[in-house]
Parts: sequence; structure tokens; C-alpha cells
Amino acid sequence: METTKHPYELLVRWDRTGDLAGAHVQHRYVTTDGGVVVGETLGAAEPITPDTTTGTPFAEVLDAALVAALGEVEALTAERDALAAERDTRTTERDALAAQIAALTAERDALAVERDALAAQMEATPVPAQPAGTAVYAVAVQAHLDAAARSRGYESITTAVTYIDDPNPTWAAEGAAAKAWRSAVWTACYAILAEVEAGTRPAPTVDELLAGLPPLVWPEVAA
Repeated sequence: METTKHPYELLVRWDRTGDLAGAHVQHRYVTTDGGVVVGETLGAAEPITPDTTTGTPFAEVLDAALVAALGEVEALTAERDALAAERDTRTTERDALAAQIAALTAERDALAVERDALAAQMEATPVPAQPAGTAVYAVAVQAHLDAAARSRGYESITTAVTYIDDPNPTWAAEGAAAKAWRSAVWTACYAILAEVEAGTRPAPTVDELLAGLPPLVWPEVAA
């Protein structure tokens, strides 16, 4: 008696996406005695695989072209799955970067609000006048003297003083007044600066220094 194995039925399945999901084969076992069939049974369905370790090999039930096609499908499916995994990884990285960008943007906006608040606070807070140095005081006092002389028509305090001996009595009187006032102004200025240097008074601002100087009184000359 002899029993032979013959392909009986081939079942191929696709998944919901249309991709090949797997295939099974069922065999018929025929028993003969002297060439006469004496028995026949159907075996259990076996998966079709590239090798014989887990099921029936492709080559046993399919021709070479189909075996190659199935192998290509399997390779493409593996490549697709690898690409999908890479896509998921890059999507995760992209989402992490987007979250980081959002956090940095929020931090930038918060810093901008803080900056604007500080700028508004600085703008609303008056800056106190700062004491000037000796050179600055001297320039300011000289400008103060010259401005007073120009208000009377003279080019500067120096020019006004040159008229002290002028034949014109008005100009001579104004020249003498300008000379006396210039002396009084510088005397008062250096007295204030001496007190500052001695530490007996705080350093004034330019406006405070000028306000503390003696005023100029122009003489009235009878016509």
C-alpha cells in the first residue's frame, strides 16, 4: 500500500486595506494498493511560507513566478512597515519640536511683556538731575554771563566789559555793571564749588547752581 500527498485547496486572504494577509493550502492524502485507490483523506489547512519550518513552502503549491511575486509582496510589505515606523518616529520628533517652539514662543512673549512693563515703568519714573562736573559748571556759567550780555545788545560779557571807559555814558555804565556782575558771579560760583569740595553741601545741578548766582541789574543812566 502507498499513500501520496496531493494539493487539494488553496486559500488566499487579503486584509482590509487590500494587502495580502496570508495563504493556506489543504492536501488530499490518497492511499492505493496495487494501483487501486483504497482510501482518501483531507489534511488540515497549513500556512504557505517561504520555508518548511512553519508550514508548506511556496514552491510546493505555486509555480516559480507566483513564488517570486509573493516574495516581492512580502519584501514590499516589510519595507512599507519600516517606512511607516520611520514616519511615526519623525512625526513624534516633529511634534516634540513643535511643542518646544511653542514653549520658546511663549517664553519670548512673556519676556516681551516684561520688557514693555519695565520700559513703561522707566518712562513713568522721572530721572533725577545729576550733579555736573567742574568743567560743565564753568561752561554753563559762562553761557549764563554771555546770554545776559546779549540781552542788552552786546556780543558777549567780554564785549560788554570793554565799554567800561567808553565816552558814551550809558555804555560805560553798562560796561562797569557787566564787569562787577561777572566778578560777583564767578566769586559766588567758586564759593559754592568750594563748599561742595569741602563736603559741606551737596553738588548742585547746573540749574541749581545758576539759580544761586547773583542777578544782573543794569544801571539806569539819565538821558
